[in-house]
Amino acid sequence: MGPVGYISTIMVEVSGSLALLTPATCRAGRALVDLTQEGLAERAGVGRSTIRDFEKGRHALHRSTEQSILRTLREAGVLVLPAGVMLAGLGDGAAGSGPTG
Repeated sequence: MGPVGYISTIMVEVSGSLALLTPATCRAGRALVDLTQEGLAERAGVGRSTIRDFEKGRHALHRSTEQSILRTLREAGVLVLPAGVMLAGLGDGAAGSGPTG
């Protein structure tokens, strides 16, 4: 997992959809914190096939499944935000570029 005290942030362009998680965002989020599909699925309480099929674009996620995955990524240190959202308290650098506390 990533170093304690750091947050990795992924900015997502959202257009007409409430969903923040895209297949590419899911893969990138996992990569940032070195999680396998199986590891993410286990922590999020979903099947590995759910992660695999979503990342391959085979189907969309139910809202509750998306929220579980986003919560799991957040707990691992990845924050997925709509593009243009700024976080207070991270200093002058890019979001996720320094310690959070």
